[in-house]
Amino acid sequence: MNIYLDNAATTPLDPRVWGKVHQFHFEEEGYANSSSVHALGIKASSAIEKVREVIAHAVQAKADNVLFLSGGSEANNWAVKSLCWEAQKKKEPFFWVTTATEHSSLFQLVDWVRNEGGEVALCPVDGNGRIELSKLDELCRKKKCHLLSFSHANSETGTLQDLSTLSVFKKERVIPLHVDACQSFLKTDILFEDWNLDYLVLSAHKVHGPKGIGALVKRDSAPLIPLISGGGQESGLRAGTLNTEGIIGFG
Repeated sequence: MNIYLDNAATTPLDPRVWGKVHQFHFEEEGYANSSSVHALGIKASSAIEKVREVIAHAVQAKADNVLFLSGGSEANNWAVKSLCWEAQKKKEPFFWVTTATEHSSLFQLVDWVRNEGGEVALCPVDGNGRIELSKLDELCRKKKCHLLSFSHANSETGTLQDLSTLSVFKKERVIPLHVDACQSFLKTDILFEDWNLDYLVLSAHKVHGPKGIGALVKRDSAPLIPLISGGGQESGLRAGTLNTEGIIGFG
């Protein structure tokens, strides 16, 4: 038997999760399209909404603010690109602050933002990998900042950012705060409301759930511009048949 030591990259699927998904799909006939109006479709939709409530409760958010999608990379892209496009609509130069220690799904957006005509500032971190608040303050005083994006827990060093302090910082300066919590979800408390977060990113496969399913939790006032057009799923923000089996495994 192999000894697996790469849980920060992905975790093995818990057999209980697989059992739950198998039971729902086959024994409970939960295989229907959740957008369908017949009995089995309504059953699938109802099961999805129950999981939405579970995820919301786990991070102190409202169920209506939980959007299901393919995972952390999609969610990070969606949040950053939405704020960039929102600034462009207002004819404002998009200014984004993040760090050089972020996951690639955030850090690779640096070039994308610059190609869109925006500006990116990489806030320094200290020897422990924590954001230097004095430097962050300097960056945000120079010009209007449209978004702060940080990981709650670093996937390689394990560093936890002090989100209670960052939440005070963003509230005082009225800057949207986007947090990738894929590595910290269910391992430490995540307080969406108390921390005054605007976007929160979660992923199932980091917590012994299925791959290909995650969530973006957004504040009511936080803008999101649909990346996919179609059937109007997820409050009209993300079209496409929902991954019912993945969502059941997430919950």
